[in-house]
Amino acid sequence: ELQIKKLKEEILLKDQKFQGLYSNLPGMVYQANPDWSTKIISNSLEICGYSIEDFDVKKVNWIEIIHPDDKQQVFEQGKGLLEEKISMVQEYRIVAKDGTIRWVRDHKTSCFTKDGIFDEIDGIVFDITKGIELKTSLKESEKRYRLLLQKANDAIFVHEINPYGPGRFLEVNDKACHLLGYTKAEFLKMGILDIAVPEQSKKIPLIIKQLHQSGQAIFFTEDL
Repeated sequence: ELQIKKLKEEILLKDQKFQGLYSNLPGMVYQANPDWSTKIISNSLEICGYSIEDFDVKKVNWIEIIHPDDKQQVFEQGKGLLEEKISMVQEYRIVAKDGTIRWVRDHKTSCFTKDGIFDEIDGIVFDITKGIELKTSLKESEKRYRLLLQKANDAIFVHEINPYGPGRFLEVNDKACHLLGYTKAEFLKMGILDIAVPEQSKKIPLIIKQLHQSGQAIFFTEDL
């Protein structure tokens, strides 16, 4: 009886250590059972707004808060987990307790018994909403930038800043192509020295070096 009591104490101590470790992770740790019920180990409030107790008393199941438009895709992608021991990463949306839509990245691994019977899925879920929003914002900004670039009335050249050499063009607009007669594909294989007159070629490396060091715009007007 004393040995059993000691064993229980050791197990409890290990559980407490693991709980402390899980709570310091930036994601929600979980186990998904064969009946699709979900045991949340830690950090569910931060990820979806529901407490561990909400999941324990089955007020909510993780499957239920996956966004309706993403649920079928999550199931289809995850079928392989039930067939063999594999790991995968899925990105999808969930509907948090407060009704907001959040993006998550779900890292999961399937586990099987020695007899090859599916046992559970162990996983950790990270909130990637801010990253997705930033990526979307950057794409929209880039789209606006390219639109303004092409609609400009002046020839615009976007050039690489390379302290070790003249570098290459990164972008040009249609006006620049029309002005000098090169295609965009041709421009992107060239640099400013390829279109500068000999007199200006001597000055350009110094100008580029100054620009790289100062980080400030330098304007100069000469023939190309």
